Amino acid sequence: MRRVFLASLVPIGLMAQGSLFPGLPVFPDCPIGTLAYTASSKTLSCVAGGSGAPSDASYVTQTTHSGLSAEQALAALSTGLVKVTTGTGVLTTASAPTDYVATGDSRLSDARTPTAHGTAQHAGTIGAWSQIDLTTSSIADLATRLLSSTTGDLPVSRLNGGSGASGSTFWRGDGTWAAASGSGAPTDAGYWVDTANGTLSAERNLGALTTGLVLNTVSAGVGVPSAYGGTSCTNQFPRSFNASGAATCASVALGADVSGNLGVSNLNSGSGASSSTYWRGDGTWATPSGGAGPTLLVVSADRSSTSASFADVTDLTTSLAATTRYEVNCVLTSTTAVSTTALQVALNGPTQTSLRYTVQTSTSATARHAATQTAYDTNTNPATGAAAVPLPVEIRGQILTNASGTLAVRFRTEVAGSAANILTGSFCRVQAY
Repeated sequence: MRRVFLASLVPIGLMAQGSLFPGLPVFPDCPIGTLAYTASSKTLSCVAGGSGAPSDASYVTQTTHSGLSAEQALAALSTGLVKVTTGTGVLTTASAPTDYVATGDSRLSDARTPTAHGTAQHAGTIGAWSQIDLTTSSIADLATRLLSSTTGDLPVSRLNGGSGASGSTFWRGDGTWAAASGSGAPTDAGYWVDTANGTLSAERNLGALTTGLVLNTVSAGVGVPSAYGGTSCTNQFPRSFNASGAATCASVALGADVSGNLGVSNLNSGSGASSSTYWRGDGTWATPSGGAGPTLLVVSADRSSTSASFADVTDLTTSLAATTRYEVNCVLTSTTAVSTTALQVALNGPTQTSLRYTVQTSTSATARHAATQTAYDTNTNPATGAAAVPLPVEIRGQILTNASGTLAVRFRTEVAGSAANILTGSFCRVQAY
């Protein structure tokens, strides 16, 4: 028995009465989708079932529907790409940069290499690098960046398929392998080479020369290299060289060839040089027989002291040699702040075997105080001073040194805070004998 389900186009109630269309089967009052026609009996009947799709399934719809209870309405999502969750099938709006690379992403920046553009978004989408067609304009920029960060060697098979590549061809600018134009350099030219070469017939082998300078001798337009033998001058110096390296020798002209001063350290290394020795003809520094000339020391400006401790008189110091006897003569001019303040003077110097000197201090225009001193920085007090009237002070004596050192005339005031002065023009003569 075959049944055909019909959709009623006429109100069911009218069809059931059979009053409108006599002779046609009576339409029962059935729910939509349950009316069936039986061909053998030519009757219509209601059939159970056919209640439609379930209303609680997880459909994906454009908008929500009142007849559904578990649908996922796309209208509830944000505008953009849709992401499905594995297992649950739940749809959500995809977000950058987690789910995809958006415009402006740093991984798309020109400053990054292709391997730094991320992995998940690109994996498996461009195939193996050997399959990239470098001639297509759409990947030209990608190819440029790949080559800038690629390591290893590019096989010749990747240049025009290797067609024409061989040991005698080169990659030419027109994208083909071709032999270089020309037949090479001539083999019979007179090259200068570092070693002999079997393919050359007229080369000049520099490796056959001794180590050193090379002299180029030109004859009949041909330059022949040879080892430069050097040049020499006897008791003279080379003043100039000619084109062949031969020297013009000449003696030293002190007026034209020497400038500056010759230091004593350049004469016997300065050994024995001092203010009391001179350069002798035997190449040593020595004191002339009969004694050297005196050393004159002059005070260039007034010197003043308000200290009760001895201090050097500026300008009245000189160097003494070891184991040498010296005569000391000084004439000083002094003043003091008041007559009750005395000037005290003494000598100081290197260690000595013998020291004896006298100090005569004028305390007025007619009175003098004399003292003999045998030690450094000692003094017999004159008791009174010159006050504002300049009066002389004389030092005379001798020193026999043990070691070299500095001789100094020293002075101090008798009363701390009250000035004692040695005036400009005061002087000393020191002479070895």
